Amino acid sequence: MYFLYIFFLSLLSCSVVSQDPVVNLSQGRVVGIKVFTENALKPIEVFFGIPYAAPPTGRLRFSPPERHIGWRRTLFAHRLPPRCPHSGNDSDISEDCLYLNIWTPRRVDVSLQPVIIILYSETWLKNGVNLPCQELAAEGFVVVTVAYRLHILAFFTLKSIGARGNLALLDQYMSLIWVRENIAAFGGDPNSITLAGHSAGADSVLLHMVSPRSIGLFHRAIIMSPQNIWKAIEKDNDHNNSDIVKLSRGVAQSLGCLSATESEILQCLKIQSLKDIMSQYSNNWTDIIQPIPDNFLPESEQYLPTTLSAALASAKSPIIPVDVIIGTTDLETINYDNNYEEIIKLGGDHLYNQTKSTVIPSLLRLLSLDRPETSTLLSQIIQWEFLGTKIRKDNEQQTVKMIEAIARMETSAKWEAGCALLAARWQSASRRCYSLVRRFSHVFIAVGC
Repeated sequence: MYFLYIFFLSLLSCSVVSQDPVVNLSQGRVVGIKVFTENALKPIEVFFGIPYAAPPTGRLRFSPPERHIGWRRTLFAHRLPPRCPHSGNDSDISEDCLYLNIWTPRRVDVSLQPVIIILYSETWLKNGVNLPCQELAAEGFVVVTVAYRLHILAFFTLKSIGARGNLALLDQYMSLIWVRENIAAFGGDPNSITLAGHSAGADSVLLHMVSPRSIGLFHRAIIMSPQNIWKAIEKDNDHNNSDIVKLSRGVAQSLGCLSATESEILQCLKIQSLKDIMSQYSNNWTDIIQPIPDNFLPESEQYLPTTLSAALASAKSPIIPVDVIIGTTDLETINYDNNYEEIIKLGGDHLYNQTKSTVIPSLLRLLSLDRPETSTLLSQIIQWEFLGTKIRKDNEQQTVKMIEAIARMETSAKWEAGCALLAARWQSASRRCYSLVRRFSHVFIAVGC
């Protein structure tokens, strides 16, 4: 009787597993799961944690990504992979993090569907939230989210071949190649790929659009609230290049890697524990740790020959001719997670006066509108538009409203105005048209209409 019971359970298990979606790749066999959405009659097939590159550990730490050699046994892609090390407080992190997740509404007629690749991270220092994309997939898209290296592990550089930096971009590039080669097995059309990103992910999309190496890897782009949008508009300088090299050498010195030669420094860093490396992380390096031009490399090795602003200003720089949507949210600047209680204690009245005296003048300087003859009138207009009159009851509710009003004001100046200028710059550089549409509390700019 016992053996009959075990046999019955085995048959039941085989029956359930056989219903799971299966994909055969050159890397090996992958088994996913099925999920149901509220508005879709058919399930969405989900594949979590498919490696698109070899683990960047050991000898590959601080090195460009290499192709994954594959797996012998079946890969059960049922759980989200660990996050790449970053400045957040997550415990589920690992250097072995170069994975992607796929959601696909596979069609019965096996016709291929358009693909959306999403690059997400809050900054170049910190990850974003894990994105549940089954609802988007239910609209008829194959959706791919990509994890990539961040912080020191991505941008350590000595401006040399051995320590080149920009590894986050090279990870993304490797994932684009993987998608082009494999997405058809998941029902995606490799000839209809949209690259999308928010914040540092949006910066990534912009940089891939001016990289000669990315040509042909995607066909449309969605750019939402780029983190460094003004770097694409204003003329860049070399301060960031030297700062990140100085920072990299400082990290190496703090970890006891004091050798004179580059190879010895890297060898020392590659044997340090992840805990020791992450002990050097700081949230105050946002303006330093980010992509830099790699024109110090041989031409065949370069991924970013020039800055984004220089590429948009030069007629000779390659700009991938794709249709673009540029947009921003209306509360892009709210980021009070770490000091919310302190902000609330200041009170709405304090925030109101501080905004009048410092925030509004700084925004006028950002937009080059701080001329003596007009700044007073413009300040009053901005104050009336976003802040209204001085609050009468200084309580927590009014303080929260004041915080939101300040966030909308800063977003309007930094991102909405920046997106409009970026779209105009892009139109001039790529000779494509754009339109500006304001809807509800959001701004959407379409380039290539």
